Amino acid sequence: MEFLGGSSVTLTNCILWGNTDSGSPDESAQIFHNTTGTNVINYCCVQGWTGGFGGTGNIGDDPLFVDAGNGDYRLMIDSLCIDKANNDDVPCDQFDLDNDGFNCGSNPPEGTPDLDLINRILDGDDNETEIVDMGSYEFRHPDVCSCPDICPADFDGSCAVDVKDLLFLLGAWGPCGDCANCPADFDVSCAVDVKDLLFLLGTWGPCPCAAGPPPLSLQEAVEDAGLTWPDDWEEFEDVMTDPESSQEDKDNYYCWMDHYLNHCTGMACTTANCPGDAPFGHHE
Repeated sequence: MEFLGGSSVTLTNCILWGNTDSGSPDESAQIFHNTTGTNVINYCCVQGWTGGFGGTGNIGDDPLFVDAGNGDYRLMIDSLCIDKANNDDVPCDQFDLDNDGFNCGSNPPEGTPDLDLINRILDGDDNETEIVDMGSYEFRHPDVCSCPDICPADFDGSCAVDVKDLLFLLGAWGPCGDCANCPADFDVSCAVDVKDLLFLLGTWGPCPCAAGPPPLSLQEAVEDAGLTWPDDWEEFEDVMTDPESSQEDKDNYYCWMDHYLNHCTGMACTTANCPGDAPFGHHE
């Protein structure tokens, strides 16, 4: 990143690391290669930062990305970028990007989520203080946000109950082969059935943290997943729980869930729709 001539840049709560486009990985030298502009850098992790450029709350430590080589810029648990940014500079979620019903008009206003659509300003270092992280992703400390007793429907440990967890539950549908080892059997009935499905949908969304949104009601969870309440839900429930339902009907629902929940927002879908005979083919 290089700013020349009279250009200026203001950066807050960012991570600038590993950019070699200008022949040098030293981000701080590139940012301040500016003869007349005024640069303001606060609460950022900048490669090559030594403190000689001024600013507030900046560091030059390795951010410890999970897997930068493969595009995973989430933070590892030992990253010094966790809980080191500035809460006051988190913009409110004007367009409700995470589709949870909270935005700039909420009381209090909800901040813009991270790139995983997870709420920010969390206690990422488990010290009972909620501070936003530097960078594009908010670290969710396992002892704060994803304890099994807090979020038992988060089977894959992603800190959110989402389509992958729903598909896991549906894949385990029916009597448990081992009653003592049946994680989707929430009501301990030794079978994964509609009551367990309702429980999962009732906890849809990010796993709860102190700063997270309240759990969704069943109707909210169903509508958040793109279904029309109650008609589509009743049809879905009938197909998935009736032992006489055809595999084709069930496969259509699997297709829809994977397509809509993974690739669509309330505004548009990023991939082609499911086959025309699939339920909910009107979601385009």
